[in-house]
Amino acid sequence: MSLTNETKDIQSKLAEYARTGSKKEIEGARDDRLHHYRRLVYNVVKGVLDQGFPIAKEILGEERWSDLVFDFFKRHKCQENEVWKMPSELVEFVDSTNYQNSIGLPYLPELLLFEWLEIQIHGMKDFALPRTQNFGSDLDETLMLNPYLEIAQFQYPVHLKSASEMEANKGHYYLLIYRETDSHLVKFMNLTGFTAVLLDSLGQSQKTLRQALNEMAQSLGMEINSEIEQKAIEFIEKMEAKGVVLGVK
Repeated sequence: MSLTNETKDIQSKLAEYARTGSKKEIEGARDDRLHHYRRLVYNVVKGVLDQGFPIAKEILGEERWSDLVFDFFKRHKCQENEVWKMPSELVEFVDSTNYQNSIGLPYLPELLLFEWLEIQIHGMKDFALPRTQNFGSDLDETLMLNPYLEIAQFQYPVHLKSASEMEANKGHYYLLIYRETDSHLVKFMNLTGFTAVLLDSLGQSQKTLRQALNEMAQSLGMEINSEIEQKAIEFIEKMEAKGVVLGVK
């Protein structure tokens, strides 16, 4: 049953009040109770974000973290209707407002993204996995990848270093985040630029290792020799052992 326009209007006004504290005439609402509603909503939001970003919360400290959460709560109109996805909107809020500049933490957007990706991978919808055979170290076998993975590129080593070392170690970092198909545990693995591009190519569509290498050669202007082919084969063997590559079709 769809909501009436009147009900939608009441919901909208309640949401606006909960975020901003600005009172409007809300039918059926009691002024002496509204502040309790706002407090309860804020506590839900803060609880979700506290749980979603334990590293960021620790680095910022309670005061700066609470300021960030309250700014987000007051200024951002959440679009997600699933509470577990709310952390993704904090990532967007910080990125769109350049919040990191106001507190002098240039790596904050990437730190939040790193923590959100773990949540996202863990919460991915389950898929029926294809039947596969073991990789035979053949360049012309069609590879099947674990569907629960993301490859991220960072300027700051948010997954490696302590807060005091982040800015001094600015560079190029590639990280694989994936979920084991049996245990459902989320794992992390450092990648090189080469292996990150290779995995990304294999993940875009079903293809052989040779096809992926040829695509890389064309896009990067590189020559694929036997040494590179052997390194690629060894990398795929390692990925299969870890469950990142499921096998071959």
